[in-house]
Amino acid sequence: LVVPAAARWPGLACTGGPLHPEVTVFWCVIVLIFLLEGLELPTDAMLGAMRRLETHAAVQLFSLVFFPAATLAVCAVLEAAGAPLPPVLREGFIALACVP
Repeated sequence: LVVPAAARWPGLACTGGPLHPEVTVFWCVIVLIFLLEGLELPTDAMLGAMRRLETHAAVQLFSLVFFPAATLAVCAVLEAAGAPLPPVLREGFIALACVP
């Protein structure tokens, strides 16, 4: 069914075509993979993981607050000591520290 459709309308799914495969294939495939993987998880395992609020809070605190703050502090100390990092390297470290 797909091969005759591709033969009949060859430009339908080309880059820049009406289906925009450069966007739809990328995003739809990723969403579909995450959805299918999530549906395979057992419900009791999901509920058990949701009950560990202290662990989740600690991970979020360290990932989103402590590490970015520590990176900013190290950059500030280096700058105050007269040995600042090059701007590109400093911005890269800060961006990397903000990624969970």
